[in-house]
Amino acid sequence: LIWTSHPDGAFNYLSPQWTAYTGLPADKQLGVGWAHQVHADDRRTLAEQWKTGIASEQSFELEFRLRGSNGLYRWFRTHASPIRDANGRLVKWLGTSTDIDDRKQGDTLRAHLSAIVESSSDAIISKSLDGTIQTWNRSAERMFGYAAADIIGRPNALLVPPARRQEESDIIGRIKAGQQLRDFETVRLRKDGSHLDVALTVSPIKDAQGHVIGISKVARDITARKQAEEFLQQQRRLIELSHEPIFAWETERGIVQWNKGCEQLYGYTAEEAIGQVSRQLLQTTFSVSLPDILATLEATGEWT
Repeated sequence: LIWTSHPDGAFNYLSPQWTAYTGLPADKQLGVGWAHQVHADDRRTLAEQWKTGIASEQSFELEFRLRGSNGLYRWFRTHASPIRDANGRLVKWLGTSTDIDDRKQGDTLRAHLSAIVESSSDAIISKSLDGTIQTWNRSAERMFGYAAADIIGRPNALLVPPARRQEESDIIGRIKAGQQLRDFETVRLRKDGSHLDVALTVSPIKDAQGHVIGISKVARDITARKQAEEFLQQQRRLIELSHEPIFAWETERGIVQWNKGCEQLYGYTAEEAIGQVSRQLLQTTFSVSLPDILATLEATGEWT
């Protein structure tokens, strides 16, 4: 959008592109009338910057939102250049106002995405197709022990145990083919050489034409869950080996665990007992009603 103004900044010409965008005739916008199309939140700052720029008699730039004929505002960058006569005296200003709304929206989106990535509790990493790390968020720093400055530009192989290098190559091959990998559980290395159990979601990064140009990876630390699972497995193994009869049941599913001690005492194998209602299988006689027993369990956590 082209415009010119007097030395004091009052507009004296607006191009057809300007009037077409605003939907108003030029005579309604000359002088300072054009400023009525500026977003209310930008007017005060614009007025101050405009006054400073005009007073400097030097080229200046500023950004503001301008209302279009459809009632919507778009961001514009205005560049004003002084026009002087042969004696160097300022005679008018020549300006261009360029639509930068798409770029502004992109900047805002990138800022939002960056904030989300940085605040995530998961490690979020991007890398090139050859495995070079390109971005590294704060959770990745905490999880793997590398500062971003120390790891960006280095190969992702630093995080992969030697025994799992082929696994990593297979993942990259799948991503290059446009596939996504979700919740893939594996092991990675910290900076100190210790192992870390992680669940990976790996996705292709594509350009506007749909070509795969990079790889994004979200790593969730599942070490605590793995340790809890291992602990439970150990407990199950101990229960299975115990000569004491121990079984577990659920109100909806019936018997869900039946150890060797139960097999020896009651004579039913685990395959025969699992899924059965224990009181029916064992023909149990209770000293109180079953609802009373369940109520006691709910209230105190045990019944004897």
